[in-house]
Amino acid sequence: MRKRVLRNKPMVFDGQRYLASVSATYDDEVVHLRVTIRADFGTRSFVVIKGLQNFDYFHHYGHWTNQDYSETKDTIEITPRVLAVLIQHARNNGWSPESEKTNRHLELTNVNAKSLLAEYNERQSDGGPT
Repeated sequence: MRKRVLRNKPMVFDGQRYLASVSATYDDEVVHLRVTIRADFGTRSFVVIKGLQNFDYFHHYGHWTNQDYSETKDTIEITPRVLAVLIQHARNNGWSPESEKTNRHLELTNVNAKSLLAEYNERQSDGGPT
């Protein structure tokens, strides 16, 4: 089992600064992702999001041709937009780094994250609030 961490990538969402880290733990079949987002303001609390997973294409080349493979279920790309959606989801679920010292832990699957991303993209295309 190997582990790789991308540490403290700065980003700004809704005028607030955050630092995002992504930890990838390579298992035999899947890559388990853990996203840690720390507020760079207020009490500087953080939220840990577990449950996301990706597929190790290098070691399982051709797996996407299997019948049980589903891109929606088996893969996710952690982009700045996905990080923005994860921040928004954490804040909607009670994370308030302005005043709260408590750190949060959330569980989210690839399917749930992609549905949140689709809702976010729909609001963006309608010109609604982010």
